Amino acid sequence: MKYKLVAIGPGNRHKMVLQSAVPLLIVALFFSTACARNTPIPLTPDEEVESKIAATVEAKFEIAKSVLYAPTVPPLPTYTPLPTYTPLPTYTPLATLFPFPTYTPLPTYTPLVTYTPLQTYTPLVTYTPLPTYTPLVTYTPLPTYTPLPTWTPTSTPIPSATPTSTVTPLPTPTSFPTVTVTPTFTTTPTVSKMLNSIENSIVRIRVEAVTDSGIQTVTGTGVIIDENGLILTNNHVIDQARLIDVTFRDHATTTAYFHRRRKDVDLAVIRVEGAGFEYMNIHDATVPNLGESVYALGYPILGNYTVTSGILSSIVERVPVTSDIEDRYIFAQTDASLNPGNSGGPLVDRNGKLVGINTSRMETNQGRPIAGVGYALMIDGITSIIEWLTKR
Repeated sequence: MKYKLVAIGPGNRHKMVLQSAVPLLIVALFFSTACARNTPIPLTPDEEVESKIAATVEAKFEIAKSVLYAPTVPPLPTYTPLPTYTPLPTYTPLATLFPFPTYTPLPTYTPLVTYTPLQTYTPLVTYTPLPTYTPLVTYTPLPTYTPLPTWTPTSTPIPSATPTSTVTPLPTPTSFPTVTVTPTFTTTPTVSKMLNSIENSIVRIRVEAVTDSGIQTVTGTGVIIDENGLILTNNHVIDQARLIDVTFRDHATTTAYFHRRRKDVDLAVIRVEGAGFEYMNIHDATVPNLGESVYALGYPILGNYTVTSGILSSIVERVPVTSDIEDRYIFAQTDASLNPGNSGGPLVDRNGKLVGINTSRMETNQGRPIAGVGYALMIDGITSIIEWLTKR
């Protein structure tokens, strides 16, 4: 049996179906012939061949018709019933379930007073002090030498002598020794030596203060008044402090602690740990005469140890720029230069004795300093207050 490959196209589809059905028709014919052997059909050979051919062709057509024209019926999709509809619950407004609280209006806002910033501070030109004048040693002139009077021997006339008497000569006079006068020199201590002797008692104070505008750094000066580390300064230097650092003349720095204060005199005492400190005695405080030299010591502006000199210009009982201090306290007015950072430092006389604590200076309404007008709270008269401040 031979098979032939035929391209499937619109015109060859029926040929392919008929050729593939030939073997099936032959098998069917074989079985039908076998089953009909018991009933012989009296046909001639030609009729028998024609009937077989006709039956074969008819079977092939039937098979082809069943293959080509039998419609394919797709199955219907399975019906899925919709879910049962459940009605929504009745809507209840939130206001009924959760009633809102009664609204209380806020109080009327009153704006704060407008803050007027302070005038910008223009620092003064740096003052360079003149070199210290060292007076010459005082010369004490020698006392005037008065020579001794010339000694003239006196001879007594010899009386008429007896021829046997002998004249005894007078002794030779002895001259006085020459007097040598040794000059006496008086040594006057210089200002520089005086200042060097007390500089270790002056300290620089640095404060971290808590203000309405935040943390600010404030600097000032203090004077050690006790060998156990008590330091006197202005209250406005350490006011609202959360941290206080003290730097000594040798640049050593340590932490200080608040001790006591008196706001009415703008004084406060802080302390550092230790003992054996060089200090200035408040009981040796003095009141110079008007016109005598005074010296302001401290750490102004850039924090360098500074000495400025002047005179005691006046003694006043009231300082208009220091409203926190009561009028009954006495101030020394001086033309020694006082700048920010001098507050709390000492004002001393030419012997190194305490005169007062530098507190303020005169300024205009615009905040500009008036040259030559500074004030120091005088120690004389408030020693009892300082003793109270230093109590342990």
